[in-house]
Amino acid sequence: MLAALDQDSFIFTERWNKLAGSGIAAIGMGFALSTLFELGWMESSGREGELRTDGIYQYTRNPQSVGFITFIVGAIIAVNSRKLAVHGILTILVYALFPFAEEPWLRERYGQEYDEYRERTSRFIGWNLVKKLFTR
Repeated sequence: MLAALDQDSFIFTERWNKLAGSGIAAIGMGFALSTLFELGWMESSGREGELRTDGIYQYTRNPQSVGFITFIVGAIIAVNSRKLAVHGILTILVYALFPFAEEPWLRERYGQEYDEYRERTSRFIGWNLVKKLFTR
């Protein structure tokens, strides 16, 4: 609704912003959904399961957050709405803070295995993920 009612009220004036923002949003949503399906709906909801440290999880501990944050940034650029920007930034803050609430539960649930995983894998985006994405 914000996108429809407040479109083009923000700072992006170039025509390419819609295309670039849409592309960024599509990549972010694709990434988030692919990691959701890789982990599974039940485990993504906090149900019992194994600690995932393979696939995309070897590069980031929170790939769904990375994907959704990327989607939101792309949507803000594409829609160019002040109101959507405020809402989006607040939503990004929630996605950025959520892992801090989840990590104590993961430590309790998986113990030493999670601590070792945490030591070698970035919370969001680390150099290993950047190298992986751009060296294919």
